[in-house]
Amino acid sequence: MGIVDKLFEAMKTTIEMRGDIDRNSEQLKSATDALLDHEKRLVRLETRDELRVISLGRASRPGDE
Repeated sequence: MGIVDKLFEAMKTTIEMRGDIDRNSEQLKSATDALLDHEKRLVRLETRDELRVISLGRASRPGDE
């Protein structure tokens, strides 16, 4: 294998690796977006639960009726 063949093979491998990196980057971005969406939903659920606890606490106080 001559030097030109080795350089061509190295260039081809580099391009293939770049494609892998790009695909992995897209997958990571997608996973990060999904995680952020789940985190936002969890915060909404926690906030709703805290508001429910507060409203139940107010309703159960003696003398508030």
